[in-house]
Amino acid sequence: CKFVAYDAFKWCSNVTKINIPSSVEYLGTIRYATGHSVGSELSLYFDGTVERFTELGFACGGWESLYLYVKDSQGYKEVTELVISDKVIEIQTGPATTYGRFVNFTSVRIPKETRAFGADAFRFSSVTTVYYEGTLDDWLVISFYDEDANPMIAATQLYMAGDTSKNWADATEITLPQ
Repeated sequence: CKFVAYDAFKWCSNVTKINIPSSVEYLGTIRYATGHSVGSELSLYFDGTVERFTELGFACGGWESLYLYVKDSQGYKEVTELVISDKVIEIQTGPATTYGRFVNFTSVRIPKETRAFGADAFRFSSVTTVYYEGTLDDWLVISFYDEDANPMIAATQLYMAGDTSKNWADATEITLPQ
C-alpha cells in the first residue's frame, strides 16, 4: 500500500485502530463517519518514525481523540513528542485538524525549514511545549493561516535553538526586529 485516499475510511464507524505500513507515501484525510465525535477514539500505528509520519500529508476530522504509536526495534511506543520532518515546508490547509486531536502529543519540535501552517493544524491541541529549531527572526516569517494553526495556541513554553545548536533557550524575552 502506497496511497490512502481522502476519506478512505469515512463510513467505517466502528474503526478504532489503523495500522499504517512504512510503504505508505500519502495518507489522506481520515474523517469520522457521522461527523459527530463525542467519545470517538482512533489509534494510528505507524511502522516508521514520527518524522516520516509528518511527511505523509495526514489530516483528521471529527475524531474526539487520536493516538499515535510508532514502531521501533522493541515494538510500538506511544508518541508524546511530535517531531516534524525537516522535509515538511508547509502543513497544508485542509478540511480537518492535522495534529490538534492527538491527545498524547505534549510537545512539538518544528524545523526551521517549515514556513507555513494551514488552517486548524493545532486546533484542540494538548501541546504544552514548542521547540523551534530556528531563531526568532525565522519564527516571525512563518505563516500561520489562523490562530488554530499556531502550535502556541495552547502551549505555555517556547524554546528556540538559534543558529548553531540545539541548546534550547527558553523564549522568556522577545524583542521584535525593526
